[in-house]
Amino acid sequence: MKSKSSSTTTPKHHDYNTALKRAAAMCARSEHAPRDIYTRLIKWGIEANQAQSIIDQLTDNNFLDVNRYACAFAKDKFSLLGWGRTKITFMLQQKSIPQSAINQAISLIDDETYQERLLQLLRNKESSLDASQTPAQVRVALLRYATSRGYELPLVYRCIQQLGIADDDGTPQLD
Repeated sequence: MKSKSSSTTTPKHHDYNTALKRAAAMCARSEHAPRDIYTRLIKWGIEANQAQSIIDQLTDNNFLDVNRYACAFAKDKFSLLGWGRTKITFMLQQKSIPQSAINQAISLIDDETYQERLLQLLRNKESSLDASQTPAQVRVALLRYATSRGYELPLVYRCIQQLGIADDDGTPQLD
């Protein structure tokens, strides 16, 4: 029977300079949240005060930038995964990104493109639903789907109405 290698069972321990160089190389390849780098440094065996010092150096040398990270994160999650503003905001908050950076990133998402993406997601979801479902069941399924993707309720209601799956008064009926 093969035994697990020691690299998978015990964390590697780095000295300060090695950790700084390795973290800088990571940040040069792609955007990272400071909290993610801090967590990685701790896993590498760097003490908390030294990890914070490395984060400060990376920030001072422009390897880490919360605004740049927030904008890249929002752009990627919206364009590649179809996430809505609410979900993007929540996930950035989970990564301890300042609200001002989150607001800046969210503001870069074009309103018209945002609504078109939601309509596209709703059309795709509607086509995948069981044809035997009632219109009310379809509305509820679409509403749940869109809100779980992080889209705001008023916009979801408008888009469902735009797809022609709303009651006469224009609001989706929740049974």
